[in-house]
Amino acid sequence: MHSLFLLLAMSAFGSEADVQMDAAGVIVGRILVPAPAADVREVVGDPVALGALSPDVVSVTPQASGKCLDVVTETRGLFSTLFMKSRRCPTVDGWEDHLVQSDDFDAYETKWSLREVDGGTEVTVRAYTEVDLPVPTSVVQSRQKKSLGEVLENLLYKVLH
Repeated sequence: MHSLFLLLAMSAFGSEADVQMDAAGVIVGRILVPAPAADVREVVGDPVALGALSPDVVSVTPQASGKCLDVVTETRGLFSTLFMKSRRCPTVDGWEDHLVQSDDFDAYETKWSLREVDGGTEVTVRAYTEVDLPVPTSVVQSRQKKSLGEVLENLLYKVLH
């Protein structure tokens, strides 16, 4: 039922996730969500709700720290569970996350931007991750692209559902 609703919504509104990688290895995902920015912001602004949209996230534990959040995230890796602590702060048009501490990640940065447009809210995500594991970068990037596409499509479904 989830897939049918998502396909109907995407065909009705012309919205589907577009996920590419730029020359610097940054994964850039975009989707048009046919809903007001406030509805999208409610999901994207909550790291627990956002984590629930990812097939790779096992748990998310946020803790307030001034105007930002310190977020401990547990994700599925190829061979074991990966852990990181990041700092998530609001920006003018969304949120930015930066790696604070991890034995599994060398780099982690994401930037979520929401922009009201005709027909809804354009969501853009820029994500860069490096893992400290004996796994080829191409494998990590391929998995990231797939996962980000799923997150964006699940965001569309959650906001419209």
